[in-house]
Amino acid sequence: MNSPVIPTRLGLLPDLYYQSRNISVLLAILTAFVIGLTCFVAIPRFTAFAMGTCLTLGTSGFLFQSLVIRSELSAVFLGSIALFFSAIYYRMRRWWTKLSVAWLMGLTIGFGVLTKYQLLPLVAFALVFFTIVSMSKIMREVSLRRCGKSSFF
Repeated sequence: MNSPVIPTRLGLLPDLYYQSRNISVLLAILTAFVIGLTCFVAIPRFTAFAMGTCLTLGTSGFLFQSLVIRSELSAVFLGSIALFFSAIYYRMRRWWTKLSVAWLMGLTIGFGVLTKYQLLPLVAFALVFFTIVSMSKIMREVSLRRCGKSSFF
């Protein structure tokens, strides 16, 4: 009595499984590039970009994680894009550009949380960040009104 052979998922798509390692390494390099861009937006010098990229790629487990645990890497990539948008948010002056950047940041955080729940601390960071930025702006406007100067921000 022969039992039927049930193909596994790996047996159906072996080439895709092994090619996904290359895609994961590419995603790790893109994540390091986005973190480098975030450092460049925060500190507009090329050395900040180079240090952010090299320190991200130089961590001991970053590329190893891209080869072993692939779902974590997509969440880290989306979280780094959200941090990039938060750095851009700080540089924007007009309210509609801040609103659109905040919307994009929320969208990438949402996709990251849908990918992996370990991105939830980034949501808490985003809430604290936006609270501090908005409170500092309100306090600055109040102090300028007390001094008799008009606010032009």
